[in-house]
Amino acid sequence: MTAQPPLPIGQYTAELLDKASDDPVYGADFKKRVEGNTVSREDNVRQVVSKAQLGEADAAVVYSTDATPRVRDQLRIIQVPDALQTIASYPIAVARGSNTAGGEALCRLRPRRPGRGDARRMGVHASAMSVGLARS
Repeated sequence: MTAQPPLPIGQYTAELLDKASDDPVYGADFKKRVEGNTVSREDNVRQVVSKAQLGEADAAVVYSTDATPRVRDQLRIIQVPDALQTIASYPIAVARGSNTAGGEALCRLRPRRPGRGDARRMGVHASAMSVGLARS
């Protein structure tokens, strides 16, 4: 199970599967085999996690931050190997509007270097943007 292809996690999952298919350990047909067994493509990551919790799929791919402490004990977390990871990139900017101070405060939270600072303390870091989930 995964998210819809237009969603960032759906795109990152496709990239993960492409990388795995390029690795002889997984085999050239890995992506095709996984997609052939995909039971659903959800509209958001929370739905993917919920359906994995319910056992509606054998496995799913989500961001590490979506496998929250509230659900971790119900799932088996499988870290995606570094070679298959895709570093998620989310641009940030202050928009014109009624709350530019709020936008500026949000921008100050961004890491000074990838994987560092406040974002890392919140569980967001470059080496764990995606994990596999399987029901415990």
